[in-house]
Amino acid sequence: MNRRLAVLIALAAATAAAACTEELPTTPASSFTGTWDLQSVNGAALPFTLSTGLDGTKVLLVDSRLETRTRGRVSDIHRTLSQSVNGTRFNEVIDTVESPYSATPTVLFIRRYALTASTDWVDTGTVSSSSLQLKARYLVEQFGRVFNANLSYLRRP
Repeated sequence: MNRRLAVLIALAAATAAAACTEELPTTPASSFTGTWDLQSVNGAALPFTLSTGLDGTKVLLVDSRLETRTRGRVSDIHRTLSQSVNGTRFNEVIDTVESPYSATPTVLFIRRYALTASTDWVDTGTVSSSSLQLKARYLVEQFGRVFNANLSYLRRP
């Protein structure tokens, strides 16, 4: 009886330890696994102007990266700044969005959801060597606007 209890305790401890790790070694790495730094949006280098207000203030995308993990999760991390007409930068915002993804050997599918979860879509990407090309859709729900973008990333060494 003591041996059986010891085996159950060891099994429970192993299961608890495995549950605490972010990535279990059960899913093999794909060609998309890793960190990808955004280089350009629709062919334009960063910083990229996302919007311009009536007073001329711009919202700039200054940095962005994707971190894809082996368990089908991707972190999409963006850093934006506001810039006044005279060039003063203010209001830095870092936003991280977690999304599920799946992949074939050559195509990446990132499942996206709107804030209210009433709308969802899939962004698709292809990898070639250390380059990732992602066709993305951005939804601004409060204005009912959709932006399509071609995003070019390089794999971080």
